[in-house]
Amino acid sequence: MKRRLYYLCLLLGLLSLASCRKSKPIFTVFTDFDHLAGWVNPLPTFLTTEQAYSGKYSYRMSPGAEYGPGYSTTLAALASSMPHELYLRAWVYLPSGRIRATMLVVVVNCHGRRPDVWNAINIDQTMARYQIWAPVQKYIPLPHDLQPTDELTFYVWHSDPNGDLLFLDDLTLEGW
Repeated sequence: MKRRLYYLCLLLGLLSLASCRKSKPIFTVFTDFDHLAGWVNPLPTFLTTEQAYSGKYSYRMSPGAEYGPGYSTTLAALASSMPHELYLRAWVYLPSGRIRATMLVVVVNCHGRRPDVWNAINIDQTMARYQIWAPVQKYIPLPHDLQPTDELTFYVWHSDPNGDLLFLDDLTLEGW
């Protein structure tokens, strides 16, 4: 009898462990670049139907452009509590290997109160294949003294403006 009770308790314990989930992000910023169609006319030049991972549109970073359009908001506009980590991910399509130094950059501007947070996914170093959609991702630790007025920005940067064309789709930034 004791043995059966022991195994029953062990089984219940294992089942409760298996049902535990990770906590949910405190905010998620997502775009598949399709939601602007119909809202903005004419569509911004960075939107294209040449390639798309999902839907019809993707973000196009043209050759010769140093900075692509970005997204910017305060941390307070995203969540009521401050994140301790960011998780950045996207799908990237490179038509060729001539991309040069290109990054998906995340900045938290702290307005001189402390050093800004600057981190990036080096797309040129992450992508191993061309002419296919491939995921890129990065966890970005954050300092614990961020404030709601600090501004979060992310954008694409061709640090060598001679880099070739690239496409981004299904861009997600989560705060944890």
